[in-house]
Amino acid sequence: MDHQAFAQLLGNYGEFVGAIAILITLVYVAYQIRQSRALLLSNAYQARTDAVTSIYLAMAQDASLINLLGRANSGEVLRGRSCSSHVYLRFPCGL
Repeated sequence: MDHQAFAQLLGNYGEFVGAIAILITLVYVAYQIRQSRALLLSNAYQARTDAVTSIYLAMAQDASLINLLGRANSGEVLRGRSCSSHVYLRFPCGL
């Protein structure tokens, strides 16, 4: 085997190893994207749970808020101060 054939053989092996390395890298990136998506979903669920927990905590600490919630759930349209004082709960408000 002469020098040129040996160099060609080494080039072929290098190209094969490079292709395998690219394939492994693509599989790893796909795994990382899947993990990142799962983490984002988990954070979104946690944020939603935190928001609901803060609403329940506010209701537990404020008797007037429980009264407002009962009135809003019964279909009453809240007006004036009743509506604006707890706007973050999104009660139906009238003019």
